[in-house]
Amino acid sequence: MNVLNVPEPAFMQEEEITLFSDSVGKWIDEHASPEAVQSWIANSSVPRELWNQSGEAGLLGLSMPEADGGMGGDYRHEVVLMRQLGWKGADHFGISLHNAIVMPYVWHYGTEEQKARWLPRLQSGELVGAIAMTEPGAGSDLQGVKTTAIKSG
Repeated sequence: MNVLNVPEPAFMQEEEITLFSDSVGKWIDEHASPEAVQSWIANSSVPRELWNQSGEAGLLGLSMPEADGGMGGDYRHEVVLMRQLGWKGADHFGISLHNAIVMPYVWHYGTEEQKARWLPRLQSGELVGAIAMTEPGAGSDLQGVKTTAIKSG
């Protein structure tokens, strides 16, 4: 289901990726019906239990190493999840931010203690990752945040 009607690249045609895509699509059909998605939109959030169900289904931490509590996949798995959510109109679920931005930040920049504390709970859905910004003038550009330290005292 490619909107641009161009062939899938070879790396997305591997059998494991195709099977994963089919599995994710079925999971979304079961857990994110059009009626459920409309409810998410009306309530400005997805039900909390959906995060736990996502963790149980192995949809959280797709590209995180297994040694750190992840699923051991790669970014193609994240792409599959994002595409399926979009194709099925369930893209209001913030799982891609949780998976592809927050968890990698913790994994790349966290201490071993922080990784051990946070990654398993993000993986299971016990915790939900998000990003909040308050810096004036940065908008949604996290790299545009500027700070200045002034020694005082």
